[in-house]
Amino acid sequence: MTDTQNRTTVTYVHAERTDDSEGGVQQGKVLNDKYELIEPIGRGGMGVVWKAKDLHKDQFVALKFVPREVEPFEDEVHRLQNSFDKVKDIDHPGICPLYGMENGGKEIGYYLVMQYIEGITLNRWISTQAELSTEHMIRILEQIAVALDSALHQKRLIHRDIKPANIMLEGNNIEKVRLIDFGLVDEILTTLTRVSQMEFARSGTRPYMAPETWRGWQQSGATDQYALAVVAYELLAGHVPFQNSDVSVLREAVLKDSPDTIGTISPTANKVLQQALAKSRTERFKNCQEFISKLKEEIFPQPAGKRMVLSIEDIEYPFRWCPPGTFMMGSPTSGQNRSTDETPPQVTLSRGFWLLETPVTQGMWEGIMGNNPSNWKGVKLPVEQVSWGDCQGFIQKLNGLGVAPDGYRFSLPTEAQWEYACRAGTTTPFNFGSTLNGDKANCNGNYPYGTSTKGRYLEKSTEVGTYPANAWGLYDMHGNVWEWCSDWYGDYPSGAVTDPTGASTGSYRVLRGGSWSNSARHCRSAHRRSSVPSNRNDLIGIRLSLVRAE
Repeated sequence: MTDTQNRTTVTYVHAERTDDSEGGVQQGKVLNDKYELIEPIGRGGMGVVWKAKDLHKDQFVALKFVPREVEPFEDEVHRLQNSFDKVKDIDHPGICPLYGMENGGKEIGYYLVMQYIEGITLNRWISTQAELSTEHMIRILEQIAVALDSALHQKRLIHRDIKPANIMLEGNNIEKVRLIDFGLVDEILTTLTRVSQMEFARSGTRPYMAPETWRGWQQSGATDQYALAVVAYELLAGHVPFQNSDVSVLREAVLKDSPDTIGTISPTANKVLQQALAKSRTERFKNCQEFISKLKEEIFPQPAGKRMVLSIEDIEYPFRWCPPGTFMMGSPTSGQNRSTDETPPQVTLSRGFWLLETPVTQGMWEGIMGNNPSNWKGVKLPVEQVSWGDCQGFIQKLNGLGVAPDGYRFSLPTEAQWEYACRAGTTTPFNFGSTLNGDKANCNGNYPYGTSTKGRYLEKSTEVGTYPANAWGLYDMHGNVWEWCSDWYGDYPSGAVTDPTGASTGSYRVLRGGSWSNSARHCRSAHRRSSVPSNRNDLIGIRLSLVRAE
């Protein structure tokens, strides 16, 4: 690849200026006593794009010139300036910074100033690849999704022109993906159409336009999600879902037809794409990160129990993957010593999640909170004497560190997630079988379950991981310390349910797993306990989950 290819910021196909030197725009020209024009580096809907040097800051910038047809219309110029002002202060690693909108006078006109990026656009990067790696595709899409959700949609801004030509790989590096343009080109083309009564070319954008855009309806973050789904489809299939040189035919296809399935990916992965490409924006995913995370999950399904270790404040936090699935929550009515609140509903968890391999240790807690409230002291002992509110403070601080994987946040598990992970595919009272007397979990062995043989009673907590893990590599799901769940305590729903989160309100929060002081019966997978959220004692601890960020 040549240096010129590496340096290209965007490749344009339609230009208002047919001569690079027209209107005084020429190599060596200094604009506003600040920007020295170096060389043209692209051409597109707004004309020639120039690499320039900011003489005041001694750095390179990219200049995009507004077509001269707009200048006589002060209201339109003011509207464009307002649109620019909304996005110019965005500071995010996935967004190409915009510096200003300048007026170069009668000879030059208006132009946009933005960061100059040494890199290559996604469409050109694709053309340089002998074979596209699916892993690379997903990694690129993940970064775009994060930038859209975090930098734009959370601020109620939308890009409006997501397409490969507006996605930049800085330094040809798939780990440094940037979004450029922010729909400003589309904004200016719309202005040109309005002031000249002529339709200006959008051939590179139309296949990525959502149905609501074609209809002239209100746009939202879901509109960008649709365009991102078109990019994903194009990467996976080698072509966009709909393409036709006849604009009316293309419009009808986008509004009415379903995209063809892609034969190289699974039916469930195709289903994810179809949802993101839904005709109604309300039927799409909640955000772009959820879409890409779900797509990644279906293309690369992770095995149950896969281990991931995060290093936080020099302490290892090992997590285990819990895949989507369906299970019977609770216990059968014939179960020994069961409680009446364990009536089993069929539960489907539509999203996988990560669960901390052990309860949170005192070392983990102290590293984040700066204190250790526990009665039994030891860095590898589970933290205890923490209330539900204390745990929320711990989680809030963790999320504030920005150490969660992209698209995920720390949380307490829901009660359904907790039992699903505890069981790890088993249906017996414990994930290791039907009996417990203190031999396979830290409980009060004087009160065994499923056997008359009494076992050990240690009368205190033990270091996490002392007893065998379940099939998914999770330790201490039975006994040692109770673990807070996110739910309010309440009756189970009747019938099948998907992704339950407990009662909508209440006075008590859910505790699961039993403790070192409890009988074996209270350590069963199905057993439920509730407590006021303010409760602190040396029987209660916490286990973290990593769930998709909403």
